[in-house]
Amino acid sequence: MSHTVFVTGVAGTTGRELVRLLAAADVDVRAGVHTPSKADFPESVDVRGIDFEDSESLRDAFDGVSKLYLLTPFVPHDTELVRAAVDAAVESGSTTSSVTRRSVPPRPSSSRRSGIARARS
Repeated sequence: MSHTVFVTGVAGTTGRELVRLLAAADVDVRAGVHTPSKADFPESVDVRGIDFEDSESLRDAFDGVSKLYLLTPFVPHDTELVRAAVDAAVESGSTTSSVTRRSVPPRPSSSRRSGIARARS
C-alpha cells in the first residue's frame, strides 16, 4: 500500500527541505502551500493550494493522504488553524506524525491533545 505524506508550511525552510528530502527518497509527497504557483519542487511532488481558514481546501488536500507533517503559520490564532487541519486529517483517515508551532506550552491544552489523539486513532 502506498503512503502519501502531506507536508504543510512548505514555503518555509523546514517544510521546503522536508519535501525535498522525502521526494529524493522516492516517498509519495504532497506539499500544501497557500500559493501553488510559487512552489518550486521536483515534478514528483503533488503541490496543493491550501488555506488553513478554508476547511474545504483542507479536506480536498487531505484526500488520499496517510501521514501528516503539520507546520502552521506564525499567527496569533494558530491553535484554531491546527484544530482545522487535525479535523481534516481525522476526516480523511490520515494520521498526524508531527505538529509544530513556534512555542509549545509545557502542558498543551486538552482540546489540542484530544485532536491529536483523534488523528492518531
